[in-house]
Amino acid sequence: MAEHRIPNPGVESSSPSSRAFLTGTFSIDNRLQVNMATQNSAVSFLGALSQVSLYKRTQGRLVRQLTALTIAVIVLLGAGAFSSEVMRGVASSVAPFPTSAEELQTSSAPMIQGLLRYGVPTLLGLLGCWVAYRAVNYPRFADFLISVEAEINKVSWPSMGELKRGTIVVISVMFSLGITLTLYNSFWYWFFKVIGVLEDIGPSE
Repeated sequence: MAEHRIPNPGVESSSPSSRAFLTGTFSIDNRLQVNMATQNSAVSFLGALSQVSLYKRTQGRLVRQLTALTIAVIVLLGAGAFSSEVMRGVASSVAPFPTSAEELQTSSAPMIQGLLRYGVPTLLGLLGCWVAYRAVNYPRFADFLISVEAEINKVSWPSMGELKRGTIVVISVMFSLGITLTLYNSFWYWFFKVIGVLEDIGPSE
């Protein structure tokens, strides 16, 4: 008896256009999910900025403190450069300094210039330090730093004696290579000078 198979309409009858449509739909869905995850992460980080609690305060303390300190130093250096390079010109254009002594006594330009040049960068620096403090307590970033410190603790660091012996070996090898290369250079210079390839270069007249 001949066997009759019933075709599967969902597999065999699907046209290339329908498969392309489904593939495009899936890719759009994936992009939407990624965008939504990114937006949710950004919203949760902004929400973490308004908190003061510490996340896993006893774990990964060294790496987290160094990370926060590094971010704070970068922010403060940027605030100082912003004050001297940008806000100085802005303050001078917004509140020109008075040219006479009478105007200087009654003018508020020096105070406005001081607030613009030093007040705004100071606020930005304080805000950046707070962001650095909250960043190392943000759960996702804090867990990453905790895992980094855990991996660092697994490293087998050499003892002081091993460090001294390794340093002596490296310095000895460097001096030996330097002496060897100097001898080779002197020998080949003498050899090529003897066969007439090189000539002595006397002082220019």
